[in-house]
Amino acid sequence: MPCFIQNADIPSNGSDLNPLNYFMWSLLKERVNKHELISIFNRLAKILKDEWEVISQQVIHDSIDYWMSRVHKVEKARRSHIE
Repeated sequence: MPCFIQNADIPSNGSDLNPLNYFMWSLLKERVNKHELISIFNRLAKILKDEWEVISQQVIHDSIDYWMSRVHKVEKARRSHIE
């Protein structure tokens, strides 16, 4: 995200601050779980791709906006854990 976070300001790695771990994977998991049991990798890959493609760009933008608010909270907490 170099367009709005300088390298020196990138917080440490952690699921709290990773937009994919925090929101998008949860959303994909919820959508994939609506399918019957998936036992073939190629079928899972296709379902993931199909489900990803129907997620609106607005949902992605909203998740990034919320993620940025979490980054600011961590920054205010001096890079400590937040709830």
